[in-house]
Amino acid sequence: MNENYNISAEQAVLNYLLFNPEKFAEYKNEISESTFFPMGHKDIYRVMRMLNERDMPIDEEFIKRELSKEGKFNDKVMLDI
Repeated sequence: MNENYNISAEQAVLNYLLFNPEKFAEYKNEISESTFFPMGHKDIYRVMRMLNERDMPIDEEFIKRELSKEGKFNDKVMLDI
């Protein structure tokens, strides 16, 4: 287990990007999937990045839709963010 992760910090980063999607481009080169430890956080960030690359809105509904297609949407993880 990686001892150098902080769930609260990861949630704060994802929360910030979710509620400030216009800032995503500013940070996308600084953050990667490997920045996050839990798979749910990795999945959410990966979808945020994909939505950004497709010029689609980074919002809860689009993230939920994309993760649901993959069978990876976790309501608790999203609520925690």
